[in-house]
Amino acid sequence: MKETETPKSETPRQYYDMDGSPISLLSLVKKEPEWAANQILNRDLIESELNEANANHICELRNQMIEYSKSLTATQQRLKEMAEVARELWELLKTKGQLINYISEKEYAVLSRLEKLEESK
Repeated sequence: MKETETPKSETPRQYYDMDGSPISLLSLVKKEPEWAANQILNRDLIESELNEANANHICELRNQMIEYSKSLTATQQRLKEMAEVARELWELLKTKGQLINYISEKEYAVLSRLEKLEESK
């Protein structure tokens, strides 16, 4: 797009002189240099405020990201600890199961011997 063309999304701005007659921006700047200077100062001020607001917003987002990162790290650490506890519990349950099986086998063996003793009487 050429510099003189207006983007399709923007409508060309119409300027008027003191009499209310349409005037081009170039002619207006030539006739009213103080107005033009004031417009430039206002634009620069608005641009400066916008840049500052954007910088502040970026800083806030960065701080939020840091906090989320810390929170995520703490959560990951808790999950690791919980997984370790779960592994330990699983090992204990396996051991308990093995003990129950061992005791059951011994009880069965004792009961079998008692039955054989009673039968032999």
